Amino acid sequence: MEKQRNIILAVVLTALVLFGWEAGVGYFYPQAKTPVQTVAAGGAEKATSPTKPTREGGLRDAADVALETQDLKSALASGGRVPIAAPGLSGSINLTGAIVDDLVLNRHRETVEKNSGPVRIFSPAGTPAQQFAQVGWVGEGGVAAPNPTTVWTAQAGAKLTPTTPLTLTWANPTGQS
Repeated sequence: MEKQRNIILAVVLTALVLFGWEAGVGYFYPQAKTPVQTVAAGGAEKATSPTKPTREGGLRDAADVALETQDLKSALASGGRVPIAAPGLSGSINLTGAIVDDLVLNRHRETVEKNSGPVRIFSPAGTPAQQFAQVGWVGEGGVAAPNPTTVWTAQAGAKLTPTTPLTLTWANPTGQS
């Protein structure tokens, strides 16, 4: 009798988990509502151009892609930078915004050809292949926080290597730290 009670209890609990799971997921994680598409007065749907993220985190029109005319060398020459030097990795950090936007894998090539260039992971904003890593902060209660245009400082001759860490500093205009 004890074994039958345990088996029945196991079956009931299993059924409860299987059917309760769907109900729980539906309740705690509801499906996103799909937006209703409206038809313009002319009868055709409004065409939207694809957008592209900007350095400041917003979106812009595809027509602005033509403005990405800056070549890589001039983009890397503008503004202060701190070099990154490691056996398999090289690049730099832009001190304006403390953005990692120049990163190259030295041990990997773009193609199998011997004269192929190294794989570039990040490129600065304004270049045709722009891609970068950016971290932001949010100030609470009117506290000023760094933004993408904040100029950070590093010690003179600073370089990020496997043995030397990098410390970037920023002075809050209100004197808070």
